[in-house]
Amino acid sequence: MLKAIWYERRGRAEEALAFGHLPPSCNRPPGEVRVRLHASAVNPADANRRAGRMHGALEFPRIIRNSDGAGLIDRHGSGVDPKILGSRVWLHFGQRGRRLGTVA
Repeated sequence: MLKAIWYERRGRAEEALAFGHLPPSCNRPPGEVRVRLHASAVNPADANRRAGRMHGALEFPRIIRNSDGAGLIDRHGSGVDPKILGSRVWLHFGQRGRRLGTVA
């Protein structure tokens, strides 16, 4: 299980955010990697999206928040060179168009 912060509805942080444990996402789509995060940061777009100031309705039933982070690549999908496993990376807009952000 992994620790995560998510929301399932729009609103103020203290009203919308939840914290708990979720099953890890093990499989990666083609061309994507999973990053074992060492740091996560709030991008202004994250707060605006959660507050309902961007994108209208929720794009997914549950959104793990935050788009920016840093860590090590620990899994990869097809089409990704396996030599990158263990590489240190920094990412931004990681949650854009996805339900999984960097605060997990």
